[in-house]
Amino acid sequence: MIELEQIISLRDNDILLFEQYGLDLKDEDIKLFLNYPNTFWEFISSRTKYLNNYIENRDFYGVYPKFDFNSCLIDIKIIIPKIINLATALINIHEFKHAYDLYNILGNKILKEDMFYEKEALKKEQQFIKYYIKK
Repeated sequence: MIELEQIISLRDNDILLFEQYGLDLKDEDIKLFLNYPNTFWEFISSRTKYLNNYIENRDFYGVYPKFDFNSCLIDIKIIIPKIINLATALINIHEFKHAYDLYNILGNKILKEDMFYEKEALKKEQQFIKYYIKK
């Protein structure tokens, strides 16, 4: 027989708790967490494509830089899902982190292989999870 203490409620399970928080997330939560300047959000708003249908393959989403003939970064496009759960919120954070890093070096000549800082974007995702656990 299963003891009552052995039954884990939804609130006691961290994974389910994360997912529960994720259902309530909005774009403003992401902006508040990232705390990037308004100039960035104004710049990126016309360069962001939100997809209504969530695709689990994260490789589909991303930041797409544009270079001129001198290998100078001249523009950024971003494709992300609309926020519907924790997974989509984390994709948004990850890709906005990449976009912000590139935004800060617009106009500079860069090597394509040096332009993405994957560890920093993954670290930002983990910070968000910790931030929302304490919420």
